[in-house]
Amino acid sequence: MIPVFLEYFFPYVLAICFIITVHEFGHYIAARLCGVKVRVFSIGFGPELYGITSSLGTRWKISLIPLGGYVSFVESKDDNHSFKNVNAWKKMMISLAGPFANWITAILIFIFIVYNSPMPMIDPVVSDVISGSPADIAGIKSKDRLLSIDGLKISNIRDVHSYLNTNLSKEIKIILYRSNVGEITVKIIPQTKYIVNNFDIKNSVLSIGVNFDSSVIHYQYRSISESILKGLNYSFDLMRSNVIALRDILHGKVKSSQIIGPIAIIKIAKNVASEGFKSYIDFVAVLSLSVCFFNLLPIPLLDGWNCWVFLLEMIRGKSIGKLAEMIIMIIGLFIVITSFVLIIGNDIYRLIS
Repeated sequence: MIPVFLEYFFPYVLAICFIITVHEFGHYIAARLCGVKVRVFSIGFGPELYGITSSLGTRWKISLIPLGGYVSFVESKDDNHSFKNVNAWKKMMISLAGPFANWITAILIFIFIVYNSPMPMIDPVVSDVISGSPADIAGIKSKDRLLSIDGLKISNIRDVHSYLNTNLSKEIKIILYRSNVGEITVKIIPQTKYIVNNFDIKNSVLSIGVNFDSSVIHYQYRSISESILKGLNYSFDLMRSNVIALRDILHGKVKSSQIIGPIAIIKIAKNVASEGFKSYIDFVAVLSLSVCFFNLLPIPLLDGWNCWVFLLEMIRGKSIGKLAEMIIMIIGLFIVITSFVLIIGNDIYRLIS
């Protein structure tokens, strides 16, 4: 029997450590490409639990508190490989590399899930024919199976709709199969059918006047190109949802009590892990995108803010002063800690109530 502690915390810690590793590794790779030495690569904050030092002088370590991570660069101006000695655009690239790594990881996970999740496809078997329609006039009957249209093999009803909607109202040749008869060839001129959507706008589609039997299905895997497109679209949709959620929070449309934090995420991680591997990695991908979005926010200490600072450095031709940098860091630390305390407080209140 798995201890309750491990049952609840292990899925969360595993997901967070993976996402943090990906994020910080993005910073690390970009820094190395830009010629910057990395002093420390840490998963977690606080006291070191375990660590090793590589031949390049980087201390790779796991720290006590698994709520984040960091990469520490050589900062001395006397060192040619110092972070302070590289161009502002390289600093910006290093800052953006972490969120970018999270975004790419999420997309790859989505592509993997889509590619390995077969779609239920309705077979092109006619359930009924609309009276007076082109199909009725051509003699198509219930339980006929469409085999091809104008020589194009038909394996599901999506193929039918796709072909009809990309061809003008011209005569088409349909080969179908009928029990106890065999293959039959019919010629039909599809009719234009108008569908009114939610905005009262009429969209024209071509129809032959049949309904298909939705109980007759088979499962079909998507191609790699279709999986890539779906994965990209899903990631963009989620990022758009994050933007909308942030807008609603800033406009007061979302109560602070509705915002979830680490404690709530621990419970979600445990639940999705129990549903299976695909559900769990989907959760990891969504969380990775959330980390990407959060780090791109223009809040001091986050990657998004650093990018604005480096952009200003590019425009001015020099970095901001040490005093201004210190004040900004204090403000950022205050914002992050205050937000974290409020979110944790909401989680605890929700847990108790």
